[in-house]
Amino acid sequence: MIAVKSIIPKKIDVPAMDKVWLEELEEYGKFIIRDFEKTVAPWSGAKPSFVLARYVTSQGTTLVVRITGNAEGVQKWWWRELGTKPHTIRAKSAKTLAFPSVYHRGSTPGKLFVSRATSGGETIFSPVVQHPGTEARNMGVLIGQEHEKPFQSWMQNAEPRVAKASGHAIT
Repeated sequence: MIAVKSIIPKKIDVPAMDKVWLEELEEYGKFIIRDFEKTVAPWSGAKPSFVLARYVTSQGTTLVVRITGNAEGVQKWWWRELGTKPHTIRAKSAKTLAFPSVYHRGSTPGKLFVSRATSGGETIFSPVVQHPGTEARNMGVLIGQEHEKPFQSWMQNAEPRVAKASGHAIT
């Protein structure tokens, strides 16, 4: 005689599973925010703030870093991130502009390493200056590339916790 017994699995707790996925996303997101903050740490003056936002779509959840905070800091971020075209700078509240003759930038396009910009040399006075523009730094892209593999590894390591939350632990 053969006996057949059907086994009905427990229902998957999708809300609990989603909650753990989102917690893991947000926990890893702290590392991404830290790297954005490192890029502006050497700046003098106004700096932007970085906030992790997540968007849930039919394709899944996407993490996005929003640039917020002080308007001047946000503007400085986008000038460096996207670059600027050559442009003319004119004295507004004085007869002339005053600036050092030597300037060393604090960041280099294509590199995540950032240091404090330095300047020195003779002071130059001029009513008008033709700025050569700034090459885009693309720090957001570089940080994203830097985190791609560690993020995948983090989320793979989270799978047992997500499965356990769903009511079906991985053994």
